[in-house]
Amino acid sequence: MSWIISIILSLFASTFISMCFYFIFYIIYIFIQKKVVTHVIYVYIKLLLLTQVILLLLNFVLILFYTFYDSVFIIPIPTHLTSKTFPVILSLFIVWFIGLICTLFPFILSYYKFNKKIVTESYKIENEHIINIAQDIKEKLKIKQNVNIRYSNAFKTPVVFNALNLFILLPLETKENVDLYVAFFHEYVHIKNHDLIYKFIFKIVRSIFWFNPVLVVLDNYLKQYMEYNCDELSCYYGKSFFTQKQYFLTILKYKQIFNGNKILLSTLYENNSDLERRIRNMKNFTVPTRKALCASYTLLAIATIFSISFSFVASAETINAYSNWSNSNLINKEITTSSKQLHEYFTTEKNVEETKEIASSNKLSDTISINISEKSGDTYSTVDFYKHSGETVRITLAFNPDNANIKVGLYTPTGSVYVLDSGSIDHTFNITDDGYYAVFIENVSTENVDITGFAHIR
Repeated sequence: MSWIISIILSLFASTFISMCFYFIFYIIYIFIQKKVVTHVIYVYIKLLLLTQVILLLLNFVLILFYTFYDSVFIIPIPTHLTSKTFPVILSLFIVWFIGLICTLFPFILSYYKFNKKIVTESYKIENEHIINIAQDIKEKLKIKQNVNIRYSNAFKTPVVFNALNLFILLPLETKENVDLYVAFFHEYVHIKNHDLIYKFIFKIVRSIFWFNPVLVVLDNYLKQYMEYNCDELSCYYGKSFFTQKQYFLTILKYKQIFNGNKILLSTLYENNSDLERRIRNMKNFTVPTRKALCASYTLLAIATIFSISFSFVASAETINAYSNWSNSNLINKEITTSSKQLHEYFTTEKNVEETKEIASSNKLSDTISINISEKSGDTYSTVDFYKHSGETVRITLAFNPDNANIKVGLYTPTGSVYVLDSGSIDHTFNITDDGYYAVFIENVSTENVDITGFAHIR
């Protein structure tokens, strides 16, 4: 149950994070798109998306880690949640998992089949002149990765394929003229920018968070500016070999509607509307000055900091909202003992040798969340914490099964004080002496008991 809740909570947190990213991005995008070079906007989009991926994965891993490894965390899992809303949570998980399989499995299958087809149906290029041209452009762009260049009759346009084992595939009819230089510069710029790797990563992320439309929008921005950036750099580095007009005329020659998985490769041409935007963008292209680049990067660095800050806030608010909801449900719906007075028992005995930790010293906070499964006769306790006379410690717990008797109290400097009840306990202990105290929970029933709640020690 814990790991299912962790997954669902992480998915909701990701939605808030991506919304914050998109909100900041859209405001900045409207403001800077006429003021900043395309390359900088492209770097900004990649940085935001990559940072978002890291934050989402970190959020997910941390929630899973604390749920499994440490029974005390900010995210409590109330007993009533299991019995009353488990079918809803399980249904959400099943729907998400089916969506994940339906989006990710076809991608993996097509990747495998396409990779196998490329390897078996492409041909090694024997023309030394073409190989030398490719090597010269590769050196000009300072690319160190190994790239396989092959002929293929599967495409009518040059493509770069496979983010991990790079291929540049040329149509069989490719001629040794301007078209060849355009093709090589375009594909090598994609390789230089690691564009296929970004497309691959975000395909996986979109499969995991398939329900989130904001990721689709951001991914579309990524692809759009990926081509803008590639066009600008190709024309800049290849200006000795072709003009902007020749560059786009070559792209029009290679017009092809590709119906396969476009995440697997990058082509010169995809659709008419995309090409029109790319041509309009190139008309406004000028080589950026150092001053313009410095101003652009400064502005976008500020935007990135804001975006990341908003994402952390969104993630924290998601967890806090769940925690508050859980706490509210736990106190308001399950625990009704606040209306009855529990008798406090005091003993000078303080047996702490066989207790298990509720929270380690570096986990203690003002409010300790408790979610433990206690066997008959077991005792759990926190480490010692210092309290002054006149302060209080409030302990709020629910038990399952609700007929089990549980002893809940404090180890004091002179012994222990506790209350005993079944079902639930909501009791405030008044501190009468300065000193070190510890919360303890003892199962005095004959059966195993699930115990969930809070200890407010500050």
